[in-house]
Amino acid sequence: MVGRTMYTLLLGSVSTIFASYNMTQGVTPMSHRIYDIHMLMFYVCVIAGIATFGVMFYALLKHRKSLGVTPAQSKGHLALEIIWTVVPLLILLGLSYPAGKILMDMDEAKEAEVNILVTGLQWKWKYEYLDHGFSFYSNLSTPMAQRNGLEPKGEHYLLEVDEPVVVPIHTHVRFLFTSRDVNHSWWVPDFAVKVDCIPGYINEGWVYVEKPGTYRGQCTELCGMLHGFMPIVVEAKTQEDYQKWLAKRMDIVIQKEADRVLTKDEAMKKGQQVYQVHCQSCHQADGKGMPPAIPGMVGGKITTGPVSGHVDVLLNGIKGTGMQAFGEQLTNEEIAAVITYERNAWGNDKKAGELVQPKTIDQARGGAALAEPSQEVVKPKVDTSQWDSKTAMAVGKSVYDKNCQSCHQINGEGMPPMFPSLKGSKVVVGPVSQHIQLLLMGVKGTAMASFAWMSDEEIAGVITYKRNSWGNNEIKYGKDAGGLITPAEVKAMRGAK
Repeated sequence: MVGRTMYTLLLGSVSTIFASYNMTQGVTPMSHRIYDIHMLMFYVCVIAGIATFGVMFYALLKHRKSLGVTPAQSKGHLALEIIWTVVPLLILLGLSYPAGKILMDMDEAKEAEVNILVTGLQWKWKYEYLDHGFSFYSNLSTPMAQRNGLEPKGEHYLLEVDEPVVVPIHTHVRFLFTSRDVNHSWWVPDFAVKVDCIPGYINEGWVYVEKPGTYRGQCTELCGMLHGFMPIVVEAKTQEDYQKWLAKRMDIVIQKEADRVLTKDEAMKKGQQVYQVHCQSCHQADGKGMPPAIPGMVGGKITTGPVSGHVDVLLNGIKGTGMQAFGEQLTNEEIAAVITYERNAWGNDKKAGELVQPKTIDQARGGAALAEPSQEVVKPKVDTSQWDSKTAMAVGKSVYDKNCQSCHQINGEGMPPMFPSLKGSKVVVGPVSQHIQLLLMGVKGTAMASFAWMSDEEIAGVITYKRNSWGNNEIKYGKDAGGLITPAEVKAMRGAK
């Protein structure tokens, strides 16, 4: 009896140990089916392996030369050859049917009870509950100190977010997947769901969670520098708890944020959280940035200047720089809080120190004098009939100094890998058409914004300047290097977009 008990405990321990290395059984009917066929194929392979290697080792041991065995000479055995061809074929056909059935059932349309649009962005997720008219962004929430190795890594290091997506159990949930920039892939192992998010396309995935819990996943499509910082967290709740969460969410949507008044402590606390998630990776924890590419916030012109200018930058960004617009990504309350934080942190309260309320942001969104970016754009007046290399280089240098130098540096060497060097760059010494297109369209998912707002003369000038500076016009770079680009070429490319 004792021996049997010990055997049972030992077997259970071994099963538990190996389960951690095996495929997860998951929490959805589909994940169970995939696990079952995985184990079926595993056992078939184990049995086939034991049989094959068993016969092989038996032959090696019982018919080895040291025992004086003389090898039999055979010219073939038709029946045996048919058997070992047909039997594996039947096994494969037998396995292919349930596998194919699972693949078809994965995409089978059902009666959706909850519809959620998932949009991948560099490097976060946006979840939109289509049936209820609200959405939110889900960002990595692992503290910066852990990421930089200054604190011990937590249990869910790089697998924790500020806003998890919430779904009810025992409910058919339809996820629609797309992307706003590059390809991403939404993967949650416990759901047996992995769907690509592709710009311009909508893919579909279904989930039916059987038990409540927190389930984690990741982006599995290499999508840029911070690809590893795109975790997925799904909270599955009972119907009762889900309805409570939904009601709370709907209250937030219905509530007029502009009517809420923040205390300074509330604004500073929330502002610090927003800053850590959205701003700190560029402007640094101490607000000193990485000048000149990324300006510091300590005593900065924006953070200690007029509040209206600060609000404008957060809502609309700054054309031609890595400063993106946060008007769509953040709520009025979040923008008000982070502006308050930036104007009171790092000693900025000595020059600024204001408390900004959500109402101020709401008014700015509503069409006050903050609708357009505050960056001054210089439009050089150039007689295109006199367009020559000297004129183009002069215009180009002026444009470069005002719009490009902060990132790519005065010597064109940039700050790799964030801001690539222009010296000998494939773009700068490559085909002119590609260079023009890059200026017009920008590069999605990077700090390289579109400069289509510039005039044809400005774009032609700055491209000419880049292609003839820092040795880029040397003959070693080939026939495309150097040269004079005309406004007419830029105009033609605009029309070809």
